[in-house]
Amino acid sequence: MLSVALAGILTCTQASAAQTTIPVRGDVKAIALAGDAVIVAREPTNRGLALERLVPGAPAQLLLRLPRSNDELDVALAASPRALAFSAQPEGDEGSSSSRVVVGPPAGPLREVASCTAGLLLPPVAVSDARIAWREGGCGEPANAPRGVGPVALVFGGPDPVTPLRRVTFAADLLPGSIALDGENGFIGLLRPSFFSLSSEVRRFTAGALAEAVAAEDGRVVAPLGTLSNGDGVFWLGALEQDTQSSSATCGSTLFALAPGSAARRAIALPGCPAGDNFMSTTSRLSGDRIHSLLAQPRSKKSEAPTPIALTSLRSDGSDTRVLARGTFRPPRGIAVSPDGRVAWWQRRCAGGTEIVVDDGAPGASSSIPSCSLRLRSHSARVRGSQITLRLRCPAGCSGQVFGETPLPRFLRSFSFGHGTHSLRLRLTRSERRVSRLRLSFEVLDGPSRSARVRLR
Repeated sequence: MLSVALAGILTCTQASAAQTTIPVRGDVKAIALAGDAVIVAREPTNRGLALERLVPGAPAQLLLRLPRSNDELDVALAASPRALAFSAQPEGDEGSSSSRVVVGPPAGPLREVASCTAGLLLPPVAVSDARIAWREGGCGEPANAPRGVGPVALVFGGPDPVTPLRRVTFAADLLPGSIALDGENGFIGLLRPSFFSLSSEVRRFTAGALAEAVAAEDGRVVAPLGTLSNGDGVFWLGALEQDTQSSSATCGSTLFALAPGSAARRAIALPGCPAGDNFMSTTSRLSGDRIHSLLAQPRSKKSEAPTPIALTSLRSDGSDTRVLARGTFRPPRGIAVSPDGRVAWWQRRCAGGTEIVVDDGAPGASSSIPSCSLRLRSHSARVRGSQITLRLRCPAGCSGQVFGETPLPRFLRSFSFGHGTHSLRLRLTRSERRVSRLRLSFEVLDGPSRSARVRLR
């Protein structure tokens, strides 16, 4: 009986999903899987953007560094074991700013293949094995005060600069906004903006030649996500920008599928609403016969916690639904997938920075991402000079700020600790030192706030 029980336990352990966690400094903008490596675009504190190749057990390899920008930076990233493509564009105050596209092998070197002085829309990129597709042109003209859009083309190439290029040009009123590449075939999402409205369409292409539109919308955006192993195309449908909508019965965006050669849309039943989704987002990805999406989950109206976000994997008919990760204050963000079924995402670390999680894709238990928490261990403190020392317990690390609320709300200091118990010194004013009990408020990053009263001695 013991041997049978042990055999069952070992079998379950081998079938469960295995996860690898990679800590990185700063904020992550995008990730992609390239064989055993993870490509990450991250923003170290006050140091611009770094595009790096991470391999377990080896130092990070810097592929590209962009200078610090005063504007929020939009990026697009795609990779495979043989190729890499990356684009970046700051969100300019006037709706246009410089953009660039770089491509190459996943271990470098990378080369610039397209740029705009006045970029109107982040250039989309796509990778499939050793094939790369990107948008060239579509720049605002004139650059100093754009009043129109210049020539635009879809370019097919490879990581090697000697690879022959193929270009497909578009009419001046069409702007490629998204690309889904599957070998020599795929889909391209086109936007047709005007002063009064916005229309969009998706066209199929084969070996670089465009076919008729497979889907079109007026007033909304339809964009391709890719092709499943059964040949069905999967598409995103929504507004130009979407926010998380978990309390509403109707989602702001949806997914649908088209069978090969069919124009009949089949709605994909998702157990939640696409979270923070837009047509250029990284919150939905395809791998094999599965769709991976970040979905907002229902929550109690009385709950003060943020909307729960779940990284969910399912088939296009809604069957075999799996939840890979779920969090509230510290949700999973961004998705990267590989053809072998691996899935990666990133999440903030309680002690500061970010961590990338790579899941091997095997069926297993859901991973709950705990919120960052803080426990005050000191119920009283002796005033020495003008300072008091408190003991804090941070099970997974904690970062944030502490405020004094006696007699008036006042910022006291910031803190950032790793996991364990730590000492926190606070300098008090004369009026604060005179009270018998000091009320404190701890604003915890990626966790619930805490209030406490400390008796002063």
